Amino acid sequence: YRFYIVDNTEDGWKFFVNYFGGEIIEIDNYAAGNGLALFNPLKVFEAGSDAWTKQIEDVLNLLALMNEAKLSPSERMMWIDLLKQVYQQQTKPCLSDLYELLSVIARRESTKESNAKAESDPLDYFTNVRNDFSEKWQAVLAPYCAGGIYSKLMDGRESYLDDEKQLRLFTFSKLNQDANFLPVSLFLLTNFIEHKVSIEKQTGITLVVDEAWKIFTGKHSERGKDLLTHLARAGRGLDLGLWTISQKPADIPREIHSSASVSLCFQLKEARDRAEMAAAANLNTSEQELLESALIYESGNALLKTTRASGLIKMILDPYETVLCNSTRDFVRERDTLFLRHCNSSGFEAASLKTVKELVCKL
Repeated sequence: YRFYIVDNTEDGWKFFVNYFGGEIIEIDNYAAGNGLALFNPLKVFEAGSDAWTKQIEDVLNLLALMNEAKLSPSERMMWIDLLKQVYQQQTKPCLSDLYELLSVIARRESTKESNAKAESDPLDYFTNVRNDFSEKWQAVLAPYCAGGIYSKLMDGRESYLDDEKQLRLFTFSKLNQDANFLPVSLFLLTNFIEHKVSIEKQTGITLVVDEAWKIFTGKHSERGKDLLTHLARAGRGLDLGLWTISQKPADIPREIHSSASVSLCFQLKEARDRAEMAAAANLNTSEQELLESALIYESGNALLKTTRASGLIKMILDPYETVLCNSTRDFVRERDTLFLRHCNSSGFEAASLKTVKELVCKL
């Protein structure tokens, strides 16, 4: 089994992932390192195959996100032609290749080269592409290309994410101030996972989205909803699990609630949150009474509803789980201090093990 965790908090899951020997991937402007991009959104398969056709559709969807608008019919046709040309010329294109192609087209249009010269050029098909189209999309692509602020994330020909890890943390905390890029990075991640299950036929993948409200609310909520709702609906047939975690039931779209086979709810202090949970999870009268009962306020108690049964359960943590899952500020500060001290003489995984053992002995 493989778990991919999407975290919007500063350090929420990092210690947990280190403890289990997972890989932490910072989705920010400087995450790639060593000149390699985390994702190559233009990575293609054999030209003419079904996967190749889908890849073109994926790139078109990505371009729409980058421009914060849907592609017009004319732009869509132009991009399909341009992408086919790029894919026929190169086996591993990247965004800079698109940018350069637009530059060539813009220069040709602005200098108004002769038809005779254009006919001998491999790009003669694009002599009718408007200059305003080229200029517009050069401006859109520029931040993502070589030298742009997102180039280390998106402008590589290869990705070091091809090697397998059973546990990966993708943290978006440093993108919280950059609302424009969040849906693009989320799109890249969902595409990466969908490629694993639909193209590489991998099974047993679970995507965990913590603090889901940051994806489903705000300026780009519709895009976040569309992407993860698609995985929620398609996941069952692909053996892909989707866990969404948030403080309030209203943070998670109704479409995802209705697709869920399991709902787990701890105490909800506000009546409107309890009403929202009852409606979203389609609770019956007995389940609503449990949600309103005093029992759910006891430490560790939660309402569990599956497609077959429901009831109150008690989440009991052993000492090791208590250390890993405790999120109180003072405890986290103590844990991080010990972890950093052990990191001076050990790797991340070994330092995590030493930290947990030391804290367990204090409980």
